[in-house]
Parts: sequence; structure tokens; C-alpha cells
Amino acid sequence: MLVSRLFLTLLQTSSLLVVGKPAAHDEHVVLERRDLSSEWLKKSEVSSKRILPVRIALAQSNIHKGPEFLTEISDPASPKYGRHWTLSEVNAAFAPSADTVATTTKWLVDNGIHSSRIDRTKNRGYLAFDASAKELEDLFKTKYFTYTHANKGQLAIGCESYSVPSHIKKHIDHVTPGIGFHRIAKPREVTKSIKPRASCPKSLDPSGLAGKDLATNLTICNDVITPACVKALYDIPDPVSSHPNNSFAIFEAEASFVQSDMDLFFKYLAKNIPEGTKPQIDLINGAKLTRNASRVEDGTVGSFIRGLLRRTKTYQEANLDFQLAWPLVYPLNITLIESELSAVENKSRSVTAKKSKNEAQTEALLDLVGNALGAIDGSFCTEAMGSQCGVFNAPNVMSISYGADETPYSPAMENRLCNEFLKLGLQGTTVVVSSGDAGVEGQSRTCLGPNNSTFNTAALSSCPWVTVVGATQINKNESVYAPESAALAPSPKGAFSSGGGFSNYHVAPVYQQETISKYFYQSAPPYLSYEYNGTASIGASGGRFSKLGRAYPDVAANGLNILTISSGCLSTELGTSASAPIFASIITRINNERLMAGKSPVGFTNPTLYANPSILTDIVQGHNVGCGMQGFSVVTGWDPVTGLGTPSYPRMLELFMSLP
Repeated sequence: MLVSRLFLTLLQTSSLLVVGKPAAHDEHVVLERRDLSSEWLKKSEVSSKRILPVRIALAQSNIHKGPEFLTEISDPASPKYGRHWTLSEVNAAFAPSADTVATTTKWLVDNGIHSSRIDRTKNRGYLAFDASAKELEDLFKTKYFTYTHANKGQLAIGCESYSVPSHIKKHIDHVTPGIGFHRIAKPREVTKSIKPRASCPKSLDPSGLAGKDLATNLTICNDVITPACVKALYDIPDPVSSHPNNSFAIFEAEASFVQSDMDLFFKYLAKNIPEGTKPQIDLINGAKLTRNASRVEDGTVGSFIRGLLRRTKTYQEANLDFQLAWPLVYPLNITLIESELSAVENKSRSVTAKKSKNEAQTEALLDLVGNALGAIDGSFCTEAMGSQCGVFNAPNVMSISYGADETPYSPAMENRLCNEFLKLGLQGTTVVVSSGDAGVEGQSRTCLGPNNSTFNTAALSSCPWVTVVGATQINKNESVYAPESAALAPSPKGAFSSGGGFSNYHVAPVYQQETISKYFYQSAPPYLSYEYNGTASIGASGGRFSKLGRAYPDVAANGLNILTISSGCLSTELGTSASAPIFASIITRINNERLMAGKSPVGFTNPTLYANPSILTDIVQGHNVGCGMQGFSVVTGWDPVTGLGTPSYPRMLELFMSLP
């Protein structure tokens, strides 16, 4: 931070930055223009006095070489497999050039944004400042509006297009607020309502488990999934040791775990884990541990989220994640990466006009994933913004059970976030993401295109540099050892079905291309497709999906009827939010064995998985749904419902242990 401020001061004192009449350097050219999807409707102009937090994503050096760099260390056939980079090496390779920083900063100052207002993120990739809507409209030759989601009623701020001087265009990837809409939501559903412990029906009282030993009983696995069922499904032995350099983190967005629920779960369903076992907690942007009278014990809640927690019980997400993962990895501890809003983001909302509940909640979820990444590598934050920048080490494995649609974000914004996951891969981190619960309807359960019949896709899940996990289920009246099928079940929000499809923003990566070509040759879906390249419209010529896109999920794991304890009562839950921590736990176990053998963590797993599909169990039954129809079908080999299949711990371990 001191370096970045000193840099700006030196530029100013050397007369490179002079506040004055805007330079007539050249004409403005459009940097981004919206291909407006039909679910977002323009509502009203933003007040000219409204203060907005601004981030300018500076063009990064060598970023076009990122996929090549990552392939070198993650392709199992590469002589450089496992030779991960340090954070310093990553920042040095991709930092914007001095010319990019100086030219962009000079343009801002020449147009009234004083250098004292400008911060630079710790990894040097962004310029950040606060400005009124009027200042931004003059700067970017645009007009800002609020937009409302046609089906969900959520609000967001954006513009139709924005422009920069032609000599600046090559120095900027994108600007926020811009053409992207910012919404993050949880791809998870709950099958039963949770009641306070005092009102637990007898059938849901955990004390009724005494003597029944669900910690080992496998006869119930076609009704509810316990840790014992997961271990039997994927042939996972009990862990016996923990390497000191192994690490596993679970991301939560303003959620909280309940220690009393964890202790009950350990008592009845994971008896080898002592009561009182807690995660290591990395609190981001002032997240706090508190004791709340509304049964949210030892959870992380901020002033905004406190009331929201009581309404939506967001602690169920953390309970689900930790109750699934811990029995698979203990005695290894797990890190909770808990993200809250930065001080400046909260301040910006407090000085603006009154907003609806939906708008407030939408803004409250803005940048939570970016804040978590910033706390690890400084990618999205500045110390002046009240954020913790680059203070936490990158974990060996990170599980994320949150997502959003692609289309509310601009392609440039989505690509920038995706590249931050690529950088984590370079450092040896396996990022595991749930594929979503709405089949081919993305996260929001909406469809795209002129007739609302084009399949929707998920933002984080469509990134080529993460491992995406779909959901499977044990079929009714079948044993835990019988083949699974794609998850499909009713839920309060509509059918729960494994998310999958083809990205509109990212092309299929090299490691996936042969597999996807084989899928289209042998099992082409019965729908028209289109080839979205950033200029043609999504859903062109009646196509349902983009044939060129990155295909997901990569793999799958069980996600139906997961037995948990929430608010003191037994509950069953469903969703790919369960599938992701299961797969992430298996990678964590494999990392432990590699570290014990003096090897590196596996890092980015996808090239190895696609080159060796036999280490997974192919799923051949089922389909997903959405847009008023059956979506994609499960087929032999990879498919956009269950990916390459479910894990086999012994086969995966044998292969990864054979690598350098």
C-alpha cells in the first residue's frame, strides 16, 4: 500500500499528474457493450449524487500465457508437473506494466479524479476509488441505471455501454460498475425446515439416535446419506494422520457455523471427532465471532447479515459443508474462509439513498468472492478500503458452494475473476466449485434468448481453471454399492437437478477438447446449438447452448438426502453444495499422502482427470432439467450432468501417487 501511494506521489510531483482541463487526446471508443438478456429490465436512472465504489481492472502482462503456464505444471505428461509457483512469482509475471498504470492514472487525474482518491490493489492489478454517478458518467460517456430482474425482483446498477479514450482502451480490461450485474447466490436447497431445538419433533431429535449407531450403519443409505455412506460410496478409508503442510479451506459468504450443532453431529455421526472441534477461522473484512440470542452460536455475523440470518438461516450452508467434510479428513483441521463486506463497501451503501430489501441484499453480496481472493493474494482489495490484502496463505484445496449466472456479469469481468483462479492453480491450489442445482437454468432458474428457451449457465462453474462438481444420488431401494444416477428431486424452489452445460463466455480449454469432441460425435444432444463468440447474440438461430463453450461439470458426487444437524434437529439437505466438499475432501486426502511421500499437492486437477477418466466411476443413468424440458442426458463417458463421473479414492490415489 505504501509503495502504491508513493508511486502516485512521485508521478504527481514530477508533473505527470496534473489536475486541469481534460486532455483532448483522442476520441472515446466503446470498451464494453451489453448484450442485454431478457431477464433484466431497465428501471430508473441512478441519482447523479450517488456515491459508487469504482474498480478499474488494468490489463495484465502475459495473461494470455496463463493457460500455457498452468498446463506446464498440471499436465501429468509434463516434466514440470507439480512445480508450483510462489505468490511473488505469480504477481511478477502478470502485474500490469508501468506504462499501463501511469497512463491510466494520468487520464483519471486529468479528468478530475485526484491522485489522493486513487488506491491500487496489493497485487497491482486494479485501481480503486469512490466517485459520484455524475463523475463516472462524464468519465465514461455513459448513463447509469438501476435494473430489476424480471423473475426475482432483485435490483442492480449498471449501464448499457461505456467508453474510454482510444489510447486508454488497451490498458483496461473492464470497469465496475459497468455492464455487469453483480449477484451471488447459494446453489443449495433444503428439503426440511429447521426448527429450534426446544421444538424438535421426536422423530427429528438426535437423542433418538442413541444406540442406533448411524456412524456405521449402511442400510439407511438409500434414505439418508451419512459420512459412513459417503465413505462406502467412494471407498474412502478412515484417515489416520495429518501432514503439517496440508491445508483445506471452505469458503462461506456471510454464513456461520453453529458449534452446538457440530458437537451433536460428532456425538452421533462422527464419533472419532472430539466435541468442541472447531475450524481455523480466517475472518475477512471485519467478520466477527459472536454469540447471538437467536441460536446462532459461535457464528460469524455482521451488522447487516444479523437480521438476514434469522430470516434465511444461512448457517445451514456452513453446517452442511463442515459436517460432510470433517469426517472425511479428520484429524486434519479445516479453515473457514469467512467473507464479509469491506468497510468502504458498507460506507458506500450507508450514504446512498434508501433502497428496497432486495437491492440491499444484492449489494450486500457484491464482491464476497473477490474479497476472499483479495485476502489470499491481494487481487481485489486495497488496505485503504478496509480489506485484508494478501494476509492469508493460499490453501492446498478450496471448496466453494456458491455461484451466480454468467449473464449478469460482463465477459471481461467474468474472465478476470476466472484468471484469479488460474493464478491460484499456479500456486498449487485445487479450487472445487459446485455446479448449481437448477439443471440447465443456471443459478437463477431463468432461461435466456428471445424466447426464454436458451439454456442458462453458471459463472464460477464455467471457469476452465476450477474443478466443477455435479450431483448424484443413490436410487430408491438400492444399496450403497449399487451404481448411482444423476440427482433429480423436487424441492421448494423447483426441481433439484445437477447443474451443467456449456459456457457462453469461455471456450473449451485444451485439456477438455478431445473429450467434448467425442461427446458431440457419439452422443450429441437433440437441440440446436450456436457458436457464441462475444459478438453474436446468445441463443442465435434458436440454439439452446453454445457448442464452443467450456463444458461442465467435470466430475460428480452425491448430493441428495444428506443427513445433517441444524439448530439441534436432524435435517436432510440436498444440492451440489454437498457434492463439492465431498470431492474437495478426497483431493485433500490425496494431498496428505503425497506430502507424506515428499511430493507437492496435486494443484489443478482437471488435466489429470480428463487424461485418465478410468480413475472415476462413470454414471450412465439420468438427466437434468430446465426451461420446461428435459435438459441434457447422462451418457457413457463425459456428459454435462455428471461430468466424468464420481470419485474412486483408491484409483485416484494410485494415479496421483504415481506422478512426480
